[in-house]
Amino acid sequence: RASLQRVLDDFLLPYVSPGGVVAEIGSGGGRIASRVVPLCGTFHCLDISREMLKKAREAISKAGLDKETTVHYTPIDNNLLPEPLADSLDFVYAFDTFPHCDTHTIFSYLKEMKRVLKKDGRALVHTSNILAPRGFARFAQQKGASVQGFCFTS
Repeated sequence: RASLQRVLDDFLLPYVSPGGVVAEIGSGGGRIASRVVPLCGTFHCLDISREMLKKAREAISKAGLDKETTVHYTPIDNNLLPEPLADSLDFVYAFDTFPHCDTHTIFSYLKEMKRVLKKDGRALVHTSNILAPRGFARFAQQKGASVQGFCFTS
């Protein structure tokens, strides 16, 4: 989709470099990871679902994207990123993940993102915003927050 490519080009890919160490929180089936993996040296797929990590591994391996880049698939427990990642990442991002999380969970991940970034590392955080042009309309249609819907922040 054109809008996804624009987001990647404008907000994500400028911070990925050859040889860089990158992590995605909420890798899911590898939709975004598969576009980033070929552009860095080491990539960490992080997700609460082992099944989704399996799907990401299959998608990345099937496309042959893990031949030049080291890719790790690590489950996340209790909103904590793996301890060995402390101060090791050049870039960490969560795209299309936090709209499905409550505010406390997002806050936990923000603290974790700071912990795992190198001193000059960068992060990208994508959330849903009730104040966005169509944000309130979408919010009003939902009966409550759910994984299938959005948890709105402002």
